[in-house]
Amino acid sequence: MNRRWILILLFLFVALSILMMTYIALYLFAKETKPPSTAAIITEIEAPTATEIIRATFEPTSTPSPTLSPQDLLKIHVGGYAQISGTAGDGLSIRSGPATTFAINFVGLDSELFKVIDGPVEADGYTWWKVEAPYDASRNGWCVQNYLNLITSPQE
Repeated sequence: MNRRWILILLFLFVALSILMMTYIALYLFAKETKPPSTAAIITEIEAPTATEIIRATFEPTSTPSPTLSPQDLLKIHVGGYAQISGTAGDGLSIRSGPATTFAINFVGLDSELFKVIDGPVEADGYTWWKVEAPYDASRNGWCVQNYLNLITSPQE
């Protein structure tokens, strides 16, 4: 064989031997890494105990209740129902307070029914009523009377 081939084979043998010894050394002497053990933290919560609730005593006084005349029953009134109409599809701004300076909570649509829960309040040249959707108490706010029609008996 040629001397050159002998040197190449010798070099490959030495290189492979070094690689194999390195692999064996790493395999034998490498420390096995384990995740650190963690202890479970248990929080014990005491069972609730009975607490006596002392309620304030209430002694009702007789307060005369306002009575509505038959003519007033034909107008928008607290406890009655009103329906939005005449907005030409634009809807009616239902605001957080009885004036145009208050923020708009939402826009009520034509034919939408509301229960009147407060009012009337005169402001900004309008008569304002606080209304609430009978199906969702979170839909409430103040709106102008101009776009409300009294509904005598709402259909549930």
